[in-house]
Amino acid sequence: MGEEDTVAQVHPKRLCEHLWEACQKGGCQLIQGKVTGAISDEKGNLQGVQLQDVDGSTRQKLDADALLYACGPWSANIMYGIKGHSLVLPTKRQLKQCVFFYSETLGDCEVFVRPDSTAFCSGFPDDMIKVTEFPGQEEVEPEKANRLCEAVRRCSDQMEDNSSSGKVLGEPALQQACYQPVTDDFLPVMGELNRRASGGCREGSCYMAGGNNCWGILLGPATGECMADLIATGKTPHVDISKFCPSRYRNLKPVVD
Repeated sequence: MGEEDTVAQVHPKRLCEHLWEACQKGGCQLIQGKVTGAISDEKGNLQGVQLQDVDGSTRQKLDADALLYACGPWSANIMYGIKGHSLVLPTKRQLKQCVFFYSETLGDCEVFVRPDSTAFCSGFPDDMIKVTEFPGQEEVEPEKANRLCEAVRRCSDQMEDNSSSGKVLGEPALQQACYQPVTDDFLPVMGELNRRASGGCREGSCYMAGGNNCWGILLGPATGECMADLIATGKTPHVDISKFCPSRYRNLKPVVD
């Protein structure tokens, strides 16, 4: 695939932190809560959104002239999720940045070694389902995490370097589960929502972006730039998103319940 000077590995958490730092420098503010609906006037002009606090105690109106739904598998009723587990395992020494895959009777696992003497490991995704778990409350299923850990250890045991100093060892420093957002045709949903889908708001005020499957970290920044261009100028000069249009789903409805 390349050499050390031509490839790179993205650390998801650090990428998100750096992107958010840049947003803050531009004056952005994070307000956590749950959008329960868009607010528009009798002509369909978007006026803002109704926001409910995280604990559900109070509601407030946030003024807005554009609304983008970008909540992964929770974005709309046409979205699905593929649940996957991942681990961060320590290594006995710092390994070179590389990726390796292992497939045998236990299935497939992917191991991304990092320069901080850890390895990010994932594999064995579930089937595509309608997601019922709430964001941030995805349950880590011990039997699936253990299965992944065992597959990685078996893979490590078969490395060419037979010395224990180079193997992926130790108990997981982190276990987590998440959902890869997908649609039934496995294409992203990106673009403007029509008046019906937006709940009565006129065209050019409500948008949706999601469904990047397992490529979210790779495609996320490009998706963000694309949607920013669309909202600000009405055009996407760098990407043709015509095949990703939300209107291909006649019954699309943003999930705000």
